[in-house]
Amino acid sequence: MLSYNKTTLIDIVSPLLIHMKQVLHLEDNLEYQEQVKSLIQGTQSQINSLTNLTDAINAFNQVTPDLVITDYCLVPQTKNRDGLEFVRYIRKRDLQTPIIMYSSGERHILEMVLEAGVNDFIQKDDIPNLRKILTGYLGGKNGLCV
Repeated sequence: MLSYNKTTLIDIVSPLLIHMKQVLHLEDNLEYQEQVKSLIQGTQSQINSLTNLTDAINAFNQVTPDLVITDYCLVPQTKNRDGLEFVRYIRKRDLQTPIIMYSSGERHILEMVLEAGVNDFIQKDDIPNLRKILTGYLGGKNGLCV
């Protein structure tokens, strides 16, 4: 008969979970979600990608992430600025968690998002270069394979 030792499994898995950094990602476009997820792969990080402000706020309230990545405009047709609302929500509760925001074409919002508490801002067409920014937050040596 095969015996199962619970403590052995816990002893093996727990150290791995302790070192996993939590990344919360707010993006309604699945293509961009996948791009960001692919940049996080290979890190000692777990990403939770969500598509709307309500779910993102609930996730933030459950587990404070090590890093937040958010789009500025979640519904381009309506110019919905849920990403900025999310940043403001976070900063009312937490001044420490780093926030990276990206946007497509709205360079004029840079000053506004930085004042709201964003740590880094990039254009959506520059997402492939997000890896460099992520290295600073998630670590290069033990985090990203760059």
